[in-house]
This record gives sequence, C-alpha cells and structure tokens, in this order.
Amino acid sequence: MHPPKDLRELLVKAANGSIREQELARLIQICRVVSETYVLHYRSSLLALLSFHGMTQSDLAYDCIAEMFARDEAGQFYRLQRLLSKLSEPSDTIDDLSLFLAFRTLVTKVANAQLSRTYAQCDPTGAKIMRNIRDHLKCSRALMLVEDFRGKVLRPRECDPLDHLQAFPLELLEMELSENGLLLQPTPHILKEVDRLLREQDQFRRSIPLFDLVRLIRETYGHKAPTSRDAEYQIDLEGLDEDELRSLHQRVVQSLNEKILVTYYLKKKLNDVEARQLSAIMTKIVSDWFAGDAITDSYYQHAQSVLLLSKEEYESHWRQRIEYLAKVAKEIIANDLENGL
Repeated sequence: MHPPKDLRELLVKAANGSIREQELARLIQICRVVSETYVLHYRSSLLALLSFHGMTQSDLAYDCIAEMFARDEAGQFYRLQRLLSKLSEPSDTIDDLSLFLAFRTLVTKVANAQLSRTYAQCDPTGAKIMRNIRDHLKCSRALMLVEDFRGKVLRPRECDPLDHLQAFPLELLEMELSENGLLLQPTPHILKEVDRLLREQDQFRRSIPLFDLVRLIRETYGHKAPTSRDAEYQIDLEGLDEDELRSLHQRVVQSLNEKILVTYYLKKKLNDVEARQLSAIMTKIVSDWFAGDAITDSYYQHAQSVLLLSKEEYESHWRQRIEYLAKVAKEIIANDLENGL
C-alpha cells in the first residue's frame, strides 16, 4: 500500500479538532485498509477462528480501528495527537513514507490489541488455552513464540527453522498428538511433544501457528463456541466512590457510541435513526448496571422499553448487536477495574 497523499492533512486536522465528517470518514477508510491488510496477512489463523462466530475480515478491521478514534474527556482524538507529537520530525516536514510507516505501526499495534480482546470475548475458552500456552513459553528453554507472515508461531530455540520448506501439516501434528492422548495432558507435556516433533524432522518447517495448536487442544476437550444468552449478571462495582463510578460510566457509554459509529453507522449497517436507537438502548443497559440495584431486566426488556419492539423484531435485527456491545462494555469495565481505573 502506497502512502495516501491526503494522510498528512487528515491527521493534522483530526489532531487539532478541525476535521469535518467527510474527511473523518476518509481517514477511517484509510485505517480500515491498513487494519484489514494486517488482519488478512498476519492474523489469518485468528480470522479463521473468529469467522466461526460470524465475524468477517471487514468486521474485524473496523473493530480494530475503533480504538484509534477514541476521544478523551475534551473530545480530542488523543491517540492521533500522541502519534504526531512522537514523530521523529514535525508533521509538516516529515516525509510521506516515514509518516505513513509511523501511522501504520500505530494502527497495527491497536489492531493487535483489539483482536486479542475480540477473541477473548467471542471464545473465552480458546483465549484461556492461548494464555496458558503463552505463559509456559515465557519460561521454556525449548520453544519460543515468534511472528511471521502467518502471525504468531511456535518454533524450537537454537534450531534451523527450515523456513524454506512447506508448512508442517496440521493433520500430521493432530495425528501425532492425538495418538497418545497428549492433547488431554497438561500444557507443558503438549509443548514438550510439539518441540520434539518439530526438531526430529527435516521435511517441513519447524514451526506451527499458535492458533492452530489452540484449536486442536480446544476441539479435543470438546469445547464448543459459547452461545450467547439474554441473561445479565450483577457487575461488581463495590469499592468505587461516586466520582470513579461517574467517570467509568461516561467512559463506557462514550466507547460504545464510538463503536456504534465505526462498526455500524459508517459501514451502513444501520442508518442514523437506528444508530441513535442502539445508542439509547446501550446507554440504558449500562446505566442500569451502574444504578446499584439488582439487575432483573433482560436485554430484550431494555430494548423494548426504548423501542416497543416485538420479540421477533428484537431477535432478527437487534439481539446480536446488543449482546456484542454488552460484551464490549463488560470488557471495558473489567479492564478498568483490573488496571485500577
């Protein structure tokens, strides 16, 4: 992808708050192309996993860039402001290629973090298996985690990776690990066998994609993709004072509105009226979470109180979007509480 000629002007305008809606849409389009290219070429294994949950390459790309356009309390695009402030030269003198490379680095960094969160939301079981593998690899003297055109891959240390050969067949890996019931063993045993299999052969590359191993383990345990339900749970906000609750509440609602704008409205999945209706529903849901009372209403009841929907209308047009955004909101709350706000 060549550096867009209008990138400099769009970034400067976004950073100083003078960007118009049409120009913002153009900047979002550039972000989408960069993000989608990254997802396609460097996260293809993850794309295959998430497609099981109905997410397309384009959906993932838009989800990934939503964070790029998050605003601070003053309504500023703080990530873009920070990008320009950290350039090696002023934004009006830096060459087009260097500016684009800095921009692309930020987009892919944000995209990578969002992909991990999206995967954790869609497949918590697979995400748990992946974290377990990564944790063990941190102290492994045999295997290491590197990145190539396939994304994250496991590779033996101090060993020729044989990257000029064809990929290690997933079928062979599955057969070898399944034969002795190793996929049911603790993670260290599985990784030890993976290391042995890769080292003791010279017909294929000595590496396997991380997501392929996760999928094998997950399928062996018989886990299925979690089905979404309308039920809610009481979010534990104990210990937060009034100012902290208000700040967190505003941050969650603002993040959801940005997600609705980028994921649904700008992609023309919802018109202006529907986007505002979805925003009103999510605002009511989140506000009830922060009210402090026990939550008894289902998402459908929240939606019905705003739009007077029938159950059929809710199921066909709103349920998936509302449940997805509710997961996003819970993830934001969990991350903020974990990081001490």
